[in-house]
Amino acid sequence: MLKDTKQQWFKDAKYGLFIHWGLYSILAGEYDGKTTPTIAEWIMNTFDIPVKEYDIHPSMELYTKRYIFWKNWHKEFMNVIANPQETNEKKLMVSLEQEISNLYDMKGMLVDEKGDELQLSIDGVEQVETALRKETLTRGNRVRIIRNMDLLGKEIKGKFSYRVMTGEIRDDFRSQ
Repeated sequence: MLKDTKQQWFKDAKYGLFIHWGLYSILAGEYDGKTTPTIAEWIMNTFDIPVKEYDIHPSMELYTKRYIFWKNWHKEFMNVIANPQETNEKKLMVSLEQEISNLYDMKGMLVDEKGDELQLSIDGVEQVETALRKETLTRGNRVRIIRNMDLLGKEIKGKFSYRVMTGEIRDDFRSQ
């Protein structure tokens, strides 16, 4: 039981506040005098900003952070899709987009062979994203997506955890 009545009210109302921040926030939706027509998270891709201008050098610490971000977004996606009565389409798509974004960030830090291997998993997650955008989320589709994402999640955790990536981090970011 929550002791703070305001906190209890938010829990009872099923209201949440989501605060999202990343390197893109520093640019505030603008780069080189242009304003992004898309969401700020994609500013690097929208304006083709070179990684060296946008981010810092790869390191095990940065890879670990991206892996943990991916893992949390993956968990959020799985929680949302597994609860049909509480599925929020926007939350579902944002969690999947963030999952993909963090996977690409992880890939950019890995040596070529490992990055290419991770791309296969990214392709699988992007196929799920495409299916969600095209198909109605029926019970059958939901079950299929849960199975696919569960397998992809286990594969990524097993092969690309920061615990097994020691020695696989690049000295500089790889081109996407």
